[in-house]
Amino acid sequence: MSRTPASQAASSGFFTPNEKATVFEKPPQQTGSVSDWASVFTWAWIVGLSVLGGVAAFVRKMKANHVRAWNITELIGEVVISGLAGLVIAHLCQWREFPMSLTYALTGIGAHMGSRGRQVPRYRQGGLGVSATTFKPISLATLAMIMPAAGTRCVRFLDPINEAMREFDINTPARQRSFLAQIAHESGQLRYTQEIASGIRYEGRKDLGNTQPDDGVRFKGRGLIQVTGRANYTACMLALDIDCVEHPELLESPREAARSAGWFWKTNGLNALADAGDQVKVTKRINGGTNGLPDRLAFFDAASRVIFS
Repeated sequence: MSRTPASQAASSGFFTPNEKATVFEKPPQQTGSVSDWASVFTWAWIVGLSVLGGVAAFVRKMKANHVRAWNITELIGEVVISGLAGLVIAHLCQWREFPMSLTYALTGIGAHMGSRGRQVPRYRQGGLGVSATTFKPISLATLAMIMPAAGTRCVRFLDPINEAMREFDINTPARQRSFLAQIAHESGQLRYTQEIASGIRYEGRKDLGNTQPDDGVRFKGRGLIQVTGRANYTACMLALDIDCVEHPELLESPREAARSAGWFWKTNGLNALADAGDQVKVTKRINGGTNGLPDRLAFFDAASRVIFS
């Protein structure tokens, strides 16, 4: 059976006059919620919740050294993203006629999640769940400016260092400055991946796990942060999946020298100390004391001049 449009039906006598009025009558507007939404205070509150999410996200990133202090462009970007997210949620709540209390809550959540959406990790590497969102590799020129005496060694070590920093969450300017300063000192600007001394002084050091004859010499410092002792070599072997206990010399290659340094750095909580900006504590955690502190601080100052965002 075919359907007849209402206008055609009306003109052809399908409807009585009363029925025509009913068909073409505009539906009555709903009242109550509309007046609430028209309130200036209500919209000011919704906009405020939306903007607050962006400001909070910016402050969080600034404290983590992900952005330079009071970067206006970044701040505006966070506010716009969270504001749009919050307003979209508010309009949807209006459309569905949600209670105002629920609307406020959902608007705040929407604004917060909108700002968080800009920080979602793009990939996971090596099963470690390392976020690459904020990682920015250093350039060859940057490395050469921090370690000017390294010369052509910068070319051989650039990729291994960047890979190690990515793998072990050395992914902010503060962490990278501190890490590069320490490995510059420990390795003599990438000159040494094996301790110059014989290692005899580590013989019998139970605190290093050297319980067997010749352990001191066999497991002397190697890598860009000089992993030392049988216990540390064993832990490094398990973490990096390389047999550096049977073949300690593996830690002398650029790749494993950098990875072992990154592993030591993260395992010993040095990312947190770098975030705090205390280079003396960083040095003590690596060295056990403050040997070479002026040299380390000089490298840190050099890194601070070229790594700042």
